[in-house]
This record gives sequence, structure tokens and C-alpha cells, in this order.
Amino acid sequence: MTILENYNKQIKFNGFEADLAQQNTVECLAKLQQRLITHLNSQQTFRYKLTSFLKRPQPVLQGCYIWGGVGRGKTWLMDMFFESFGKHSPINNKKIRLHFHHFMAFIHDQLSLIDEQKKPLKHIAKSFAQHYQLLCLDEFHVSDITDAMLLHGLLETLLKEGVVIVITSNQAPDNLYKNGLQRDRFLPAIELIKQHHQIIHLEGNTDHRLRLLKKADTWYPVSKNSDKLLEMRYLELITCRATPNFKIHINYRIIDTILYTNDIIWFEFIVICGNKRGSADYIEIAKQFHSVFISHIPQMDDTHND
Repeated sequence: MTILENYNKQIKFNGFEADLAQQNTVECLAKLQQRLITHLNSQQTFRYKLTSFLKRPQPVLQGCYIWGGVGRGKTWLMDMFFESFGKHSPINNKKIRLHFHHFMAFIHDQLSLIDEQKKPLKHIAKSFAQHYQLLCLDEFHVSDITDAMLLHGLLETLLKEGVVIVITSNQAPDNLYKNGLQRDRFLPAIELIKQHHQIIHLEGNTDHRLRLLKKADTWYPVSKNSDKLLEMRYLELITCRATPNFKIHINYRIIDTILYTNDIIWFEFIVICGNKRGSADYIEIAKQFHSVFISHIPQMDDTHND
């Protein structure tokens, strides 16, 4: 089933309203899907193998960079694209879908394992490209200076090695890592993204998740079922698998979570409110996450008036 067929099926099955911006995005992804399949099939031809043997430059497929506000369906559409390649598709065993922060954590782990390598980042990217030709990166958000410094070299090698990258983000490329330290050194990465990706703005004011939230209770009084009720509501809102006990990095500090997805997060009250958090922490959390769940809030009295 193509992504376009699946999208129309999901709209009808779930009783959703058609969204023109989503439809335009799906059409762009459908074209990329077809180009990618055609490209992979061509790799089996004698002409392609000869060109590769002679180390002549191969055509690089343009990926997609999908950006827009929260709740617009970016992750949903990218996941639909990722799953639209059937099990017999030539790309099926050469694709990977990762949250951006998980991807960068993987890169950092690999860097720590490599010794006495002149260009370790290039080595890691080439090794990655040997296994994957399609990389779907969700929630591309650069806030760490170390990541910012790595991304140009990393993206450059992946693209040269023929990896097609599909990205979702809340920000336009030109706004990535805005006001970040040494941002001028990150600007070449932005230019790479713009050069090698079709930039798709998923416009619109409709927050599709907010429609679900409007039906939900804000408060769940403490009871034996309160955690289950929260979990039910959480699972209704997410569009991808949640990661339990995930550790997030906010302003260079680690914060434990109960459940985590790209833009919906669940904290224990004592963790998020009881460990000397500053307003900057909450501002950053609000920037990164569409919805925040907090459980086990204690009864407040004069001894807890802070």
C-alpha cells in the first residue's frame, strides 16, 4: 500500500477531516517513495554496477525536511511513509527510523568506541551508510553545542554515501540552533539540509492532538486507577511507541521520565518539581514537548508552599 492510499484509508477509518497541507506533504512523500524504489531497482543493473566499480559519482536523491507547529501530524506522516515500503521492497532491510536525540546518542557512543582513527566521524557515517539507505529522523532539534559541531561533517558524509534522509522538525531550517553558541560553525549544516532536501512547511492552525485533549480531564484525583487513567490518555495522544524510563537532557542536566515520545512526556512530580528546577528548564521543556503529564502530585499545605 502506498503512503497516499494509507493516508486516505486512515482519514476515512478514523473519521478525520481532510487536511490540505497534510495531503500536499503526503504527495511529496509519495513521489520520494517512488524515486527511491526506482533508484534501488536501478542499482541491480549492470550499468550501475560498472559505474560504481569505476567509482564515478552517483546521483544523490533529494530527501524531505518537514517542519511545522505541534500537533500538525509530522511524525504521523513520516511514520506512514516509513511503513509504506512493503516487506518485499528493496529498501525494507535498508531503512531506519530514529528520534534525533537517539541518533545523536548513537553517534556519541560510536565516537567513544573508536580509537586511533584520523577521521572517526567520517568512518562512522560510512559504516552507517553501508547498512542503511533511508534514514528517517524525527524531531530534529539542535540545542547542544557538541551536536551542532558534529552535524555538518556527519550529514555531508551520509549524503555523499547516498543515504536519503527524511526529517521532521518544529523549526524551519534557518531557525535551527538559533542563538546557539558558535552558531556560525553550524550554518554549513543548514545549507546542506536546504541543498539536499525538499523543504515542506506543514502549515495550518489545526492542532490535531488538541482535539483529543479537549475531551480529556485535566485533573485525575489520586486513586488506585489514576495512573491507569493517565496512561490511557497518554496512549491516545501518541503516534509512535513510547520509551519508558527515558533520560532527557535539559540545559545540560539529565531528567528521568516515566514515558517519553518525541513531543509528549510524562514525569513524576518529585522529579520535575522537587529537584531545584529553574524557569529556564520549564521553558525548554515547553519548547520541546507538546504535552506534559505529571503524576503523584502530593497534597499541598503550608509546608509545601514553594
